Amino acid sequence: SLSTHHNGQDTEVSYQFLPAHWGKGYAKEAVAAVLTHGFQKLELHRIVAETQVLNDRSCRLLENLGMRVEEEVERFGARQAIYALTREEWLLSS
Repeated sequence: SLSTHHNGQDTEVSYQFLPAHWGKGYAKEAVAAVLTHGFQKLELHRIVAETQVLNDRSCRLLENLGMRVEEEVERFGARQAIYALTREEWLLSS
């Protein structure tokens, strides 16, 4: 999904999959489609994603989609990485 990030300024891509569906490429395909929609149809300039620093799978997914860590924050009782991708970066990687 796309919604307003906690900072109140950015649009955030969010996703959640049941463990039975992990490791099959569904998340990468789904998040890539949402990024494409956000940048092409909604003409967003920037999209962020937030995940726990210790969530290696989610971090790798976001990095494989071209997102980069912009900052880390303490939230929800854990260290979170804020990833970002601009429309220009997305166009270059597509």
